[in-house]
Amino acid sequence: MPPPRRPEQNLAGWRVLVPRSGPWAERVATMLEERGARAVIVPLIAYEPPADRGPLDRALERLACGAYDWVVVTSAATADVLAADTPAAERARVPATTRFAAVGEASADALRARGFEVAYVPRGEASAHNLVESWQADVGALAPARILVLQSNLALDSLGERLQELGHAVDVAVAYRTVERPLDPTIVQSVQAGGIDAVLVTSGSVARAIVHRLGPLPSSTVVASIGSRTSAEAHDAGLRVHLTAPIRDMEALVSALEAYAPRRTSESKVTTP
Repeated sequence: MPPPRRPEQNLAGWRVLVPRSGPWAERVATMLEERGARAVIVPLIAYEPPADRGPLDRALERLACGAYDWVVVTSAATADVLAADTPAAERARVPATTRFAAVGEASADALRARGFEVAYVPRGEASAHNLVESWQADVGALAPARILVLQSNLALDSLGERLQELGHAVDVAVAYRTVERPLDPTIVQSVQAGGIDAVLVTSGSVARAIVHRLGPLPSSTVVASIGSRTSAEAHDAGLRVHLTAPIRDMEALVSALEAYAPRRTSESKVTTP
């Protein structure tokens, strides 16, 4: 049974491209359907184990042995690595003395959904820069800590480096790598023909995948970005961003799209003969 619709129906009849699959996409689809939209789940990117599993496996073994005071998680996908039914996850059993810090609420929610208690989430934008700045203000008074940073192969090294500059002992391990998924040609045709009203851009890698794999978007297609940093990356990739969520949160992104919808409708009426 579809979820009940909200009184607002600004997105009624809209087809919105959701660029990932799995539980995350299902949650986003529910948010859209509550607002009257139809979610079109097109997994442009997927996550796979790192090409060299050695560093991750050794870090998880040290984690299980109590070598770290903190684990810093930079994305929801990392929570899957820790909770997956794999030998690596067996080595990732977390001692009670180890605490979790998440870069933002989406990462924190993913950890909690998998049974991990989250001790620290910075306020404001979900970014490595904000995490470090907030850490210095909120946690920096603590004694130097032993920290494991788990991130993707596309993440910059700045998070681990900045934490080291604050006096912490930091290990950084690639938990997963981002790869492109095969696309159904009919999806590409539908997008290029204007069959998608909006696309959700949730990361720089998604923005680049949209440009490289879906081609130039029709002018009528709304590009909705999850935050200012992602908007900048989308612009660099060649996308015109119509709206940016005020915070890096999927609920905020869907709400921003809902608020933007009447503007798009009025603009189309003006341009339509």
